[in-house]
Amino acid sequence: MADSKRSVYFLVAVGVFFLFTRARFGIASMSPALDLATGEAVARDRAVSAIVPDIFANAIDPDITASAALIEDTRSGDALWINTECFISQAMMEEILGARRQGESAVRLSTLSATWNARAGSEGGALSDAGKKTLRVALPHHAPASGLIMDALFSISSEPGEVREIILLGPNHGNKGKASMTTYAGWLTPYGNVSPDKELIDILTARGLAARSDQEFLAEHSIGVLMPWLAYYFPEANVTPLMFHYKYPTRKLDGIFATLAPWLDRGALLIVSADFSHNHKRDEAVLYDKETIRLLEQNDWRAIAGLGSDYLDSPTLLAALMKDSAGRGLEGPKILANTNSGFLMGNPADEITSYIVLTYMEK
Repeated sequence: MADSKRSVYFLVAVGVFFLFTRARFGIASMSPALDLATGEAVARDRAVSAIVPDIFANAIDPDITASAALIEDTRSGDALWINTECFISQAMMEEILGARRQGESAVRLSTLSATWNARAGSEGGALSDAGKKTLRVALPHHAPASGLIMDALFSISSEPGEVREIILLGPNHGNKGKASMTTYAGWLTPYGNVSPDKELIDILTARGLAARSDQEFLAEHSIGVLMPWLAYYFPEANVTPLMFHYKYPTRKLDGIFATLAPWLDRGALLIVSADFSHNHKRDEAVLYDKETIRLLEQNDWRAIAGLGSDYLDSPTLLAALMKDSAGRGLEGPKILANTNSGFLMGNPADEITSYIVLTYMEK
């Protein structure tokens, strides 16, 4: 009962904070939403970042998250179900999706991307190439970047063929538990429940490549922020999450990618959940991202693996993605978008988080 009361108090406080923020500051920005039928983007006049307060976007305090009682730990058999409301609420998602649907000012995606990327010293591009299937994508997990997440997943979901398997790799921000972990847990989202592929999990654990652990996933936003979006755009897909300690060795990731190969060969979508520059002001972060993009374009995965959190929160995961994709002869990386929360929220002074969305496609 006490936990239920704390949950109500927490949600009321967040609601008041949310309404006050929007009424007081009225922050506005633009984010592209691809309309594949027209090849154009809709310029939204409401910032996705303004819709999502940082109290949710930075869900890094397990005690705060747990005290919200938004995580359901009632067991049915051996299954734990995690409620994604503690990462991003249905109300926020509906407002983001509504802003996209109701956008009126159509702008070419390439034009808007070029505007964003010019700030970061990079050129953007369309979200997909006609006739080619996206096989791998790196996405942010910071809720103010929900517009980027939405646009990329919408584009992928509109490509030929149905995505039935998704493998989601993300950083373990707390570095708690085993260095490599997965879970049987399912995810309760407003758009349906998401379950993992237990066969794949059993193989990974049997080979000693990952430990099964439910508890550590309860507050990990690198996984939780993306789950409701995946449920929305890929309602028939299993999503198998794995998360890793910071700087998890690339040589060990080689073994994981080798084990994932049969799933990838039959068309599973591989997602690396990664946020980029941290702890810098808006314009400083641009310079860090410029260097990261240079290394990406040179496919210098060793240099990427050696970067610190000034550049990104999961350097070895991104390096492993680059290494394996190059080994398979995939086309990429293609940089789709690069911006940061300072631009999205119109705040050049505070420390920010930056975002790079990139894909690998079939040849």
